[in-house]
Amino acid sequence: MKLILAVVLCLALGVSSSTVEISPFLINGIRVPTAPYFALINYHRTVGQETLGFFGGGALISLRHVLTAATNVVDFVVTVHMGSTHRNSLVNHPLQPNGITSHPNYNNVTRANDIAIIRLLNNVLPSAAVAPISLAPDANPPLILPFEFEEGSFVGFGYQSLASNAAPQNLYQGFQRVINQPRCQQFFNVNANTVFCAEDVVERSNGCDGDIGNPFVVSYRREDILVGILSIH
Repeated sequence: MKLILAVVLCLALGVSSSTVEISPFLINGIRVPTAPYFALINYHRTVGQETLGFFGGGALISLRHVLTAATNVVDFVVTVHMGSTHRNSLVNHPLQPNGITSHPNYNNVTRANDIAIIRLLNNVLPSAAVAPISLAPDANPPLILPFEFEEGSFVGFGYQSLASNAAPQNLYQGFQRVINQPRCQQFFNVNANTVFCAEDVVERSNGCDGDIGNPFVVSYRREDILVGILSIH
């Protein structure tokens, strides 16, 4: 399994012109009926007398651990919310004191190693609404997911159109297909061992603003497997 789980989805790849279209929203998605592994990450900090607030996502990977992007947690006050596909019905899950660990080589300028673990104060109670998602199973030789050109999905509360001035209340899901590394490198100067790229050339499903840290999931032998989290590069 890759040591760093990060997927780049913020640029709409596959355009015919030489200019890459920037699409800062989870657009062309569909309402998702359930995503028990999804966590909404609210984070803020105070600059002078102004409080700046943001939100992103994460994935519950054990009864007490949430995987997210370091972008969402480094130098921020963080709260974690789970248990519903409707924003107003989410339940706050308190964090363990000093319960945030970001990658030691995270770079907030280049977004390299953009990954972190949040430890909750208490174990979640598994239910249909809250449950951990699986990681790739152990195998010999190691099973490296996602496969090239495999379709995966991502969910989030991110903005949905250029005209939006408020995030949606309902959770939405987009779909993208993993592209090969040479094509990925045409757009992003990233470590091919830790980052993969994906795109949707048909519906232009995409995510970025409010979707950083959201889980990218594939189906392996009919089981949902977490293979990456959304990042910015």
